[in-house]
Amino acid sequence: MAHIPLTEAIVHAVAKLLDDSSSEDALREPSHQDIDFIVQASGLGPHDPRHEVGSRAQRIRALLGATLATDAELGAKFVEGLLAMLRACGAFRPDSRNFSGRLAIEQARAVFASVGFELGSDGSLTPLPHAPNRHTSGDAP
Repeated sequence: MAHIPLTEAIVHAVAKLLDDSSSEDALREPSHQDIDFIVQASGLGPHDPRHEVGSRAQRIRALLGATLATDAELGAKFVEGLLAMLRACGAFRPDSRNFSGRLAIEQARAVFASVGFELGSDGSLTPLPHAPNRHTSGDAP
């Protein structure tokens, strides 16, 4: 699969999929420890602010924000791995205790579509057949 272009909008949309700040329930999966696995597998260990931030959403924003200027390709690899983990945890299933929320998913779908990818209702990511111009950094037009 073609790598997604990492943009500021993607950074924020993906972080929102992990945001528990408005949840009254216990923290959802994936845990920080689960995220460690993806960080290491994607080669982003040196950029990981795990012990400097509190929430998973803050960690993802800081981690991916650091890769925008230095290595967007590794950041995109991380996003793909994180989406796979979110799918496995049930983040895209409304009946799951790990559901990310309708609004966060809709926002992520719109952001991915703006850079030529479809985020399916199940969390799968596929290139759109007639994708707009793809950008390697910054926001899509």
